[in-house]
Amino acid sequence: MTGNTHNLTLRLHLIRHAETKANEAGIVLGQIDSPLTDQGIRQALAANDHHKNYGEKFWKIYASDLPRCKMTCSLIVNGVPYQDGKENHYNYKYEVIYDERLRE
Repeated sequence: MTGNTHNLTLRLHLIRHAETKANEAGIVLGQIDSPLTDQGIRQALAANDHHKNYGEKFWKIYASDLPRCKMTCSLIVNGVPYQDGKENHYNYKYEVIYDERLRE
């Protein structure tokens, strides 16, 4: 058989939300929300730097609809904080699909 063959490489990145105030206090909240700590924001922005340095391209991005997850995801993939109701904000490089089925 002749013709072109294409190798498809699929990478799946699974990332937990960054550190929250509840994490810092040793509290497990489940689906109750807790804001990111300053350290959590730095963690997410460090992941954004890594993403930019390695030129990762994302095909689809899905995240939980919990606020701590929205903020973490937006900081990682777009480098800017999530702004509720502004999923198509002009600073957003990637569209993120937020899904309640991804809650912990």
